[in-house]
Amino acid sequence: MKRPNFLFVMTDTQATNMVGCYSGKPLNTQNIDSLAAEGIRFNSAYTCSPVCTPARAGLFTGIYANQSGPWTNNVAPGKNISTMGRYFKDAGYHTCYIGKWHLDGHDYFGTGECPPEWDADYWFDGANYLSELTEKEISLWRNGLNSVEDLQANHIDETFTWAHRISNRAVDFLQQPARADEPFLMVVSYDEPHHPFTCPVEYLEKYADFYYELGEKAQDDLANKPEHHRLWAQAMPSPVG
Repeated sequence: MKRPNFLFVMTDTQATNMVGCYSGKPLNTQNIDSLAAEGIRFNSAYTCSPVCTPARAGLFTGIYANQSGPWTNNVAPGKNISTMGRYFKDAGYHTCYIGKWHLDGHDYFGTGECPPEWDADYWFDGANYLSELTEKEISLWRNGLNSVEDLQANHIDETFTWAHRISNRAVDFLQQPARADEPFLMVVSYDEPHHPFTCPVEYLEKYADFYYELGEKAQDDLANKPEHHRLWAQAMPSPVG
């Protein structure tokens, strides 16, 4: 029997109220909604951590972060901890990971170095993306695109974005003739809609009149929450905090 292939598409910081199939609102997430309609949609699946690295560690190792090591951002899992890439590779799968990783003990962008359980030819973390940009573009991506006006003034299009380049690599992997002869696991890990918000200008114009009604929770001043909740909200960019 031919073994199945696995394609794992991941977005970052995308709450269920920002996906049409969960919110019931016209959010123009048709492709995600189609996948949900054709497959299984979980209504009570929760991340094991509200912070990036521990959440990813739980997802890719199957172990709670307090056992695997990364209790907060920029802390790597223990050397004795294996990811799904290792398990699939040991089972004879071609394993490919493209996009944001954030499990190497470094910052959001990573080191650019591919872990041995993944295909190095397709590895493309934040450091790899930044290596393709000019110094001006790096400065823009990290610090200078904070408003609609900034995006328009710098003529940001889809080819500039990390997501576009991730997608191109994913398509290239799938189109290789070898895909027909061996089972594969491919993880396509987008950083969007996590900030920085590098939205191509064409989409700014397309959705210029779109208004999302936030609801009561967005108005919560967190007065009845622990102080670190308020400090975190103050430190985050306004679209997130």
